[in-house]
Amino acid sequence: MYVAFTALAVMIASASHGHEPTAGAAALSLVETVVAVLMASFVADIIASFTLLMVLLAAAGVVVILLQLLAHS
Repeated sequence: MYVAFTALAVMIASASHGHEPTAGAAALSLVETVVAVLMASFVADIIASFTLLMVLLAAAGVVVILLQLLAHS
């Protein structure tokens, strides 16, 4: 959905600047837009996964420390 709406916005914006782009220029803009949105989505997914992994590892570390404290009590 994000790609479709972004591509539509780019096409509307390029047509609203007073001159119609050529077919090749419009296709190139569309391809660049789609690739950029997909790359941004991929990077966001990697960052989210990495963040979740760090939170889970930190929580596991806290549990290990608490278990060690309970074992020594």
